[in-house]
Amino acid sequence: MLTVAIVEDEGGVSELLRRYIRKFSEESGEKFKVFAYPDGVSFLSETEQKFDIVLMDIQMPIMDGMRTAKKLRAQDTTAAIIFVTNMAKFAVEGYEVNALDFIVKPVDYFVFALKFEKAVRLQKSRRNDFILVPSAEGIAKMSAASVRYVEVDLHFVIYHTDDGDIRVRGSMKETESRLSGKGFCRCSNSFLVNLARVDRIDQTFVTVEGENIPISRSRKKEFLDAFSLFYR
Repeated sequence: MLTVAIVEDEGGVSELLRRYIRKFSEESGEKFKVFAYPDGVSFLSETEQKFDIVLMDIQMPIMDGMRTAKKLRAQDTTAAIIFVTNMAKFAVEGYEVNALDFIVKPVDYFVFALKFEKAVRLQKSRRNDFILVPSAEGIAKMSAASVRYVEVDLHFVIYHTDDGDIRVRGSMKETESRLSGKGFCRCSNSFLVNLARVDRIDQTFVTVEGENIPISRSRKKEFLDAFSLFYR
């Protein structure tokens, strides 16, 4: 079961999203636990609850959706954020908080189902995705979703994770095989990137949560194709 937060100050829109989630659940067979909040402050005060998917309005009283999302990201890097807004021109700012997508009001069910299904698929792929990494102390168990990117340094591999860096002896080939099918792609011979953590891609760098990682010319097309396919 996935947990969903609706952060929306308009009661009618909030209830519509609840109905859409129920309809999606009936059609897909997926189960959801849904919570609704009228503003960002009440949502962020729910410190004990972790959400898989967050449907967030941008224009809200007290604290707008963009500020709320930035505060959420400071404590949760994996929630799939979908902005639901009548201000599409501001939705592009969602890249700053690694938003998955946005939906323009008035919300159409067909559009909602497409975007919501993408979030469901992403979060289900993150479940039970633990990998075992051999280390000098034995074997380390970690979630693939917690790995932002992997870097090779001579005969060592460095896992840059949410809990810090883990340096183990190994090769990029072994690491790439270990993370196969978990949403990772090489952007150069020395770096393997978690596609879910990418903020942007430009001519020479891939930005992973504010950190620039070089992308090689020889691997750029393959990386762009993998990134597009990941979010299709």
